[in-house]
Amino acid sequence: MNANDQTNDIDVNTMYQAVRSKYIGIYPTPILKIAFDLGIKVNRSNIDGDDILGFIEKDNHGKFIIHVNKKNNESEETFTIAHEIGHFVLHQDVFNDDHNLIVDYKKTMNNQKNRDNYSEIEQNRERAADEFAVKLLLPDSNVFDKGICLS
Repeated sequence: MNANDQTNDIDVNTMYQAVRSKYIGIYPTPILKIAFDLGIKVNRSNIDGDDILGFIEKDNHGKFIIHVNKKNNESEETFTIAHEIGHFVLHQDVFNDDHNLIVDYKKTMNNQKNRDNYSEIEQNRERAADEFAVKLLLPDSNVFDKGICLS
């Protein structure tokens, strides 16, 4: 495992603060504006399979697109967009010619128990994207500092 495959607390906190600093005092978090400002297009899409919340992909032109399942409720949609922004900010090194998307499923989103078939690297990425999303959506919360489990 190389250093690029690990996301530690400092990376999540540093990157979260860099993204959120422009939106201090704005509530609720303007998640679509943040995506737009980062150059990420967001599409509400009819995605095959009710179990897919959404995914982020890097297209052939190097642009990032978040696809959110139209079947999601508002809370799922908001969290999925924030989670995918987390992947964009924290895990751009993952995207290459052989791997151009990260898909997130209902059964695994924010539920560590259902990630048993993920590699340690994938589990760390998902956990970091979850933490980033929570920090982005609840900027004054210290839910992770208190050790509260979201699953």
